[in-house]
Amino acid sequence: MLRPADRTFATSTDADRWLMRKRIEIEEGRWLDPAEGRTTVRDWSARWLAAVAPQLKHKTQATYRSLINSRINPALDDRELSSLRPITITEWVAAMRIEGLSASRIRQAYRVLSRFMASAVGNDSIPQTPCRGVRLPRMPQTEPHIVTPQEASGIVRAAEKPHDLLIALLAFAGLRVGEAFALRRSDVDVAGGFLPVDENLAEANGTLVFDTPKSYQKRLLRLAPSLAKRLGAYLEELPGGEDALLFTTPAGKPLRYNQWRKAYFDPCRLGGRPRRRDASRPPGLARDVGRRPVWRHDRRTPTWALERKRHHPALRQAGRRP
Repeated sequence: MLRPADRTFATSTDADRWLMRKRIEIEEGRWLDPAEGRTTVRDWSARWLAAVAPQLKHKTQATYRSLINSRINPALDDRELSSLRPITITEWVAAMRIEGLSASRIRQAYRVLSRFMASAVGNDSIPQTPCRGVRLPRMPQTEPHIVTPQEASGIVRAAEKPHDLLIALLAFAGLRVGEAFALRRSDVDVAGGFLPVDENLAEANGTLVFDTPKSYQKRLLRLAPSLAKRLGAYLEELPGGEDALLFTTPAGKPLRYNQWRKAYFDPCRLGGRPRRRDASRPPGLARDVGRRPVWRHDRRTPTWALERKRHHPALRQAGRRP
């Protein structure tokens, strides 16, 4: 198939040299169709996201889509893939910094752009990615607060029922908060003292979604006898069938993390009881008390340093998301 050159030449010698280089590229398998490089960022990002979405969790899909629609496309949507250079991406990052966007959000947006540009390289649309050599803003360094077992026990004692049991599972069984919110009656093996973890409750763009645990890894947790006993007593009073959620709102709806944290967890961190609220006031509007804890598995999972050999070694907290 004959294709026109992508530029004109001053002399026939220059044209012959260009044609020779292209023939060598074709013979060596290095030639790229210029038409592929003229695909716009908007079109390629949509095609890439549609291709990878089935492999992603619902929340990750929503995050990628949000970053593409709010950060990448408004700045680069009509640009052709082949026209992007590292300086283009550096200027884009600088514009987000000037706008006052957080370092975390900037790095997330860059990560998504980098992934679908790498996909463009892998599909022979462009010879190399423009996402190279770009300096990103540093994440702010914060000193984590490791809650001791004594503090954890105090938080559990301060919490109102059944949230005291929920917090105990987070602190002493190693559950992530989304996994605890997704626990059902059928998940609990009280007699054996085991807790299978095979489901996670996440919030994506305001919608609650039941999905697989982080990293798609199912696991089996061993409960301390005292905790298994408390959980068994709670199940005897829990209404509903085998698929009933263990922990819900007063209306029986699945818990939302931010509302639960503000209404039930944060007030207990200083040893106080959660404040009673009016029935007309939605849960989660209690004032945030004290510093927010950092998280281990993801930023939404409070964990504590447990120096109890029969459970697991000291847990270190690191504030990062998946």
